[in-house]
Amino acid sequence: MPGVSALVLRDVQLGPAPSWWPPAPGWWLLALALLVLLAGLALWQLLVWRRRRQWQQHFDAALAQAGCPLQRVRRASELLRRAALAQQPAAASLAGEAWQRWLAQGVRKVDARALQLLAEGGYRRQLDQQQADLACALARQRFIAVMVGR
Repeated sequence: MPGVSALVLRDVQLGPAPSWWPPAPGWWLLALALLVLLAGLALWQLLVWRRRRQWQQHFDAALAQAGCPLQRVRRASELLRRAALAQQPAAASLAGEAWQRWLAQGVRKVDARALQLLAEGGYRRQLDQQQADLACALARQRFIAVMVGR
């Protein structure tokens, strides 16, 4: 074979490396799924925030109608009883320590005096403003936790 030695052989030529852009269809689907998930979480947070704000306004408006500190505690206790019944109908029979345990559930900082005031429900003859504020703050926190968590 003449000329075989005259042929110049070259190594295999590779094409250019694949580009990272545009991504494969699977990456687009993953990005879309993540966006939908994030949008859903944001929407859920917005709805929870709005619901929490509505219940806060409802609680605050109900207490604003009460005149003296004793009436405020009575009203807060009444709202808590209604919230308890909405959450679980068996809560109607809660009294004493069982009621105080229910009141303390899910509350960050529990003050024993405020628990006792709410458990008594305002059956005292007099109550000073500071005691009423403690009890109403605890009641507000528990009321909102129950109503938003329903």
